[in-house]
Amino acid sequence: MRRLIIILSVFAFCISVSAQNRTEVTEFQKRAGIQSTLLRGEQAEWYGFPANGNPYWYSAEYFIGDIEVQGHVYYDVALNIDAVTQRALVLVPGSQVAVALPPSRVSRIDSDNLHFVGTTGDGPLSEGFYQVLGDGELKIYRAVHKHLETSTDIVNGEHIGYYDKNYRYDVQRYFEIKSDYWFRGTDGQLKRIRNKNSLFRCFGDRRRELRKAADAQKIDKLSFDKYCMVVLKLAEQ
Repeated sequence: MRRLIIILSVFAFCISVSAQNRTEVTEFQKRAGIQSTLLRGEQAEWYGFPANGNPYWYSAEYFIGDIEVQGHVYYDVALNIDAVTQRALVLVPGSQVAVALPPSRVSRIDSDNLHFVGTTGDGPLSEGFYQVLGDGELKIYRAVHKHLETSTDIVNGEHIGYYDKNYRYDVQRYFEIKSDYWFRGTDGQLKRIRNKNSLFRCFGDRRRELRKAADAQKIDKLSFDKYCMVVLKLAEQ
């Protein structure tokens, strides 16, 4: 953790003064060495305009977690995910500056019950970050993409991904959220999930059995994420 703080703190300093003070940058690179994975991060995107919603996976608040970058694991780091640029954000301790890392460099992010993986886009999953739902062999990968849109209508709630009690009715720009879900079975194959019906079809001959078990749990009012989690647990019993 101390090594991480040193790397990030000096890197933030380099962002602000690199044009005037290349000597310090060169000296730091010599000390850190080429194995310093976080040194090659970019400064995170800054959203300085008013808009409803937010550009991040859940909220603008950073969470504490572990991040694996090119084989190196950094523990207890302040993290976030930019759902617009699809970049992992590492907050520099003691500042508001964040380093942005592409999913091709980030293998995983773990924080309490949140688990993410980064994908390069070589397979059926497009490049970006995916939340992993499920603890067993059966898993569901959820992607969150946000785009800046403009509307004179009230878009509080589903369009921005949550109900904002401080919603600004005088602001027309907002970050629209879109989620994609993919099911991975024991054979490793990925199938797109668009709704509950397509979720149960992933289980083949067991789909009626599992739907009946899910109905018995009375989980229809749960969010789709939580609904999927319950169905996965039922399938692995």
